Amino acid sequence: MKVGQFATTMTKSAIGLRGFIGALKNGQSTMAAFNAVVGMNPFTIIAVAIAAVVGALVFLQVKFNIFGQAWNAITAVWGAAAGVVQRSVRSYWAGC
Repeated sequence: MKVGQFATTMTKSAIGLRGFIGALKNGQSTMAAFNAVVGMNPFTIIAVAIAAVVGALVFLQVKFNIFGQAWNAITAVWGAAAGVVQRSVRSYWAGC
């Protein structure tokens, strides 16, 4: 590549870079307007709230195994209730 061609290429590149920077600046204001509109949308607030709840549940599961503990409590209560029903049915049938 000759020096003249290199200089021409660099000049074109600089002009293109200036255009790209201008487009980014325009995009920045457009994105700010988009964020303002999205921020006022109630569906966005609902989606963010759901994401926060899911994040909290994941954190609690990882940290404290809440779903494992809940399942153990549910099975314990269910087993106790089933035992009461079973004893009641057996005593009823034994009395007949």
